[in-house]
Amino acid sequence: MCLLFKQRKLTQIVFGHRDVVTCLARSESYIGGDCYVLSGSRDATLLLWYWNGKSSSIGENTA
Repeated sequence: MCLLFKQRKLTQIVFGHRDVVTCLARSESYIGGDCYVLSGSRDATLLLWYWNGKSSSIGENTA
């Protein structure tokens, strides 16, 4: 589970890992601020997320 905050307000909860997330990496941003975020966890998994720069949230790649 990942909690995303903006201006001290919870904006999104993202589920995926089954244990503590231990690392995050981000790709270079595309036009509009879109990028990919890779998360690693103690559950020995890596998850690739799409960051939508327009909505400032994890979401669908509409390109």
